[in-house]
Amino acid sequence: MKLNLLERKLLLALLGSSLLLVGAFSPIIKIPVKGDMNYFKIGIGYGIVIILLAVGSAAAALFRKHKWLLMTGSIACSLLLITFIFYQIKKYQLSRKVLVKVASAVVGFVHLQWGWLVLIAGAMLIVAAGAIKEKSTGKAPSSSRPGEA
Repeated sequence: MKLNLLERKLLLALLGSSLLLVGAFSPIIKIPVKGDMNYFKIGIGYGIVIILLAVGSAAAALFRKHKWLLMTGSIACSLLLITFIFYQIKKYQLSRKVLVKVASAVVGFVHLQWGWLVLIAGAMLIVAAGAIKEKSTGKAPSSSRPGEA
C-alpha cells in the first residue's frame, strides 16, 4: 500500500499526537520514596500543556494546517527539554546538600523512566510531519494582474 504525501503527513502527525497523549501519563522519573512520576504528578500544569499540544497537533493534521505541526511539535520538544534541564538541576542541587547525607544516597536512585522515549518520539514525529515539503507542480505562478498573460 503506497501512501501519498498528505496521507503520510496525516499518519505521522496522528501517530505523534497519540504518543504525546500516552506519554503525558507515562512515568518519566522514578523517585525512591514517591515512586514513578509523570507530567501530572510533577505539577505546574505540564501534563495539561502536553495534552493540549497533542490535541492541537491532531487537529492541525486533520484540517491540513501543516505549518502548525512545526509549531506544536517544536513547543513539545522545548517543553521536554525544559523539563529535563529542571530535572538535572534539582538532582544536582539535592546531591550538593552537605548537611543531608541521606539526600546524596537517594539522588543516586533517582533516574529517568521509559516515558521520555514515548514523549520524544511523539514530538519528533509531529515535527517530521510538519517538515515534510510538498512537491511543487513545476508550473510557473500565474499572474493575478489583469492584462498580463
